[in-house]
Amino acid sequence: MRKILIFALISVVVIIFSTSIENLPQVKMNALQKEVISAALSMVGGTYSWGAYDPKNKTFDCWNFVTWVYHHVLDKDGGVKHMLIGIDDPLWVFFDDVNELRPGDALMNGGDHTVGFHAGIYYGKGFTVEARGKRYGIGIFRIEGRNPRCPYGETGLRFCFYSLLVRLWLDPHPDFPYVYFKLNQSFFFSDDGAILEVHTYSPEEKKLRIVVEVFDYATGKLLKKKVIKDYEVSNEEKVENIKIDLTGVEGYVYFKVKMFDNAKLLFKYDNYINGHVEVM
Repeated sequence: MRKILIFALISVVVIIFSTSIENLPQVKMNALQKEVISAALSMVGGTYSWGAYDPKNKTFDCWNFVTWVYHHVLDKDGGVKHMLIGIDDPLWVFFDDVNELRPGDALMNGGDHTVGFHAGIYYGKGFTVEARGKRYGIGIFRIEGRNPRCPYGETGLRFCFYSLLVRLWLDPHPDFPYVYFKLNQSFFFSDDGAILEVHTYSPEEKKLRIVVEVFDYATGKLLKKKVIKDYEVSNEEKVENIKIDLTGVEGYVYFKVKMFDNAKLLFKYDNYINGHVEVM
């Protein structure tokens, strides 16, 4: 009886953590998503080795595997424009529901590059393709599981961020609205305020509400808030500098920007995971 139970447990673990290409469900994808998934699946059965980038021998670590896939598909004419490993900010967006994901999304678990970092590629319907350590190698897995590296607590999913940058590489004119920002400096003076380079997009022309918030990085306390009503967005990405008042703010902070249609939250983005900035 004990042997039967042990065998059953092992079988359950295998079912939970891996599957074969033949058993994957069909998922609707655009042309670039299909190419990304095809490239990722071509490495299934390969070997995990920390720091490795060796497509010829199907040997990668997690981030190099993800990097190779997009570079292989999107840089066919040469260059390194789509080499994630050389990009400082892939525009990580937090998610806690698998329904927020799309095929071809680059995923990250919330760890940093020295402690607990892990990355993968979303296939669809709860499946991922990953170089998942020496024990598993490169394979197909379920996204469900524990994630102690998620900065906002457990969500029941092993990943909690996707790259908006990669998503826009695969679909430059998506069917969803988005907003994100860039910071052109690593510190601000409280008397001067902060300038955020805010990017907005919507599949259709609309007037939406944009909310920019400033939080204490250590405590998460809301320090400042700016609301912009009737902000015009369209199906061409709009870039505008928005100034945020930082009077009375000192120390390390992070910013969050949200997009609303009346009371409905359409999209949100923050730079918590990408690093805080100092206000002096």
